[in-house]
Amino acid sequence: MEYLKFLEEKLKGNKFFGGEMMRFLDLALGWLANLISILEEIVGLTVGDEEKFPLLSAWTQDFEDALIIKGNWPH
Repeated sequence: MEYLKFLEEKLKGNKFFGGEMMRFLDLALGWLANLISILEEIVGLTVGDEEKFPLLSAWTQDFEDALIIKGNWPH
């Protein structure tokens, strides 16, 4: 949870970790967004609580909605 808090802090005031544009760190962490959603669906594990981590939740959605990701994201 400490790591999620750290990431939440880094997103303050930004859409992505690189600011308003997706950068290397967003791409490096993006696979986690996919893995977490799979774990939540299959195992019922809740990692990213939207109330506790609203910025990370928004980042996950923005990341998934980016055109470059959306066209290549596994479903």
